[in-house]
Formats: sequence, structure tokens, C-alpha cells
Amino acid sequence: MRKVALICGLTEAIGLVTFAISVLVKETSDNGVRGSGPHPLVLFVIFLIFAGSIAAVTRALWLGKSWARTPFGLIQVFALLVFAYLPLSGSGISARFVGALVAVVSLTGLFALVKTRSDN
Repeated sequence: MRKVALICGLTEAIGLVTFAISVLVKETSDNGVRGSGPHPLVLFVIFLIFAGSIAAVTRALWLGKSWARTPFGLIQVFALLVFAYLPLSGSGISARFVGALVAVVSLTGLFALVKTRSDN
């Protein structure tokens, strides 16, 4: 089950990096017109920090570090809470699909985390 948790964590980290790149590209390609939100580069850096954190915790879980269980579980719960809301409130089919996909990955990662304890 540790491999399943590793795959879920890496999938989330790679997905967040992809999302960060898409935010940066979309927000900087609007001919300089921006709203009052944060600068796209700031968002990009924040998302990269979170993706790096997810990857670091996933690596520690893979190496069998006991401290990594709590952060990995919290990452799964937060991802589930945030992205499971998208299928309910998303405006398009792609938002609903991505929300459902992230919810499934989060639940799988949480289940794998619980089952990993019995492997030790």
C-alpha cells in the first residue's frame, strides 16, 4: 500500500505543478489586463512551494519516516475538502471532472495511508 500512497502523492504534486504553470500562462497572456488579485508569479511560486511540500512528504512516507503520516493525511483531507467541492459548484464539465478525479485520488491516498500502518 505504500506504493499506492506514493503514486497518489506524486500525482497530486505533478498535478499542482501543472496547474501552477497553467495559471501563470493564462494570467500573463491576457494582454496585461489583470484584476485585483495576487500577481500570477506570486501564485505560481506559492503553488510550487505546496507541490514541493507534497513531494517531500510523499518521499518521507516512502522512506518509512513515521512523522510523514500526519502531514500526508492532512494533505489528502485538505485536497478532498477543496476539490470535492468542484463537482458541486463547478461551472463546466472539466471542473467537475477534475474535482471528482482529485477526490478519488485523495480518498485512495487516505485509504493507502491507513493500510500502510498495518504493513509496518
